[in-house]
Amino acid sequence: NFNQQTITELPIANRNFQAVAGLVAGVSPPGQSFTSSEDPQGTTFFNANGQGNSSNNTIVDGVDNTNPTLGLSIYLPNPEVVEEVHVSTSNYTAEFGRVGGALVNATTRGGTNNFHGSLWEFNRVAALAARDFFNVTGRPKPGYTRNEFGATFGGPIVKDKTFFFGAYQGRYLRQ
Repeated sequence: NFNQQTITELPIANRNFQAVAGLVAGVSPPGQSFTSSEDPQGTTFFNANGQGNSSNNTIVDGVDNTNPTLGLSIYLPNPEVVEEVHVSTSNYTAEFGRVGGALVNATTRGGTNNFHGSLWEFNRVAALAARDFFNVTGRPKPGYTRNEFGATFGGPIVKDKTFFFGAYQGRYLRQ
């Protein structure tokens, strides 16, 4: 189990909660198999217990979140929206019968009786990156700017009965 604090504070690959599966025993390091035009949401693929990535399943709030044709995830909430991620690699209950590799089960946050929210920004630019070993100092670094930003906000509508929670994430990628 990975709680919300762990997910938001770990430097996970591409800010994708699926990458925490790489911290579980029997799971190979995560990677991506599709280009950004084929998989704009950025599914993280991994092999668990010797099974291929098509044997894995991702569930968000109890709903199957895997495209049956390509094995891509359909919806990947940003880490600030995820409350908890549970990764199972064996001993599944009957409700997860079609999984042979790993099950990544994510639960999203909800509103509470208190108003709460967050703002964030992650910026990665070529000017602050280390120079490639093979790039001599006379040549410029290739341009790269990745800026991710967003906000969350939640609270009560009717105290102890009805709540709301919403989030926004934007991403600018220039390379």
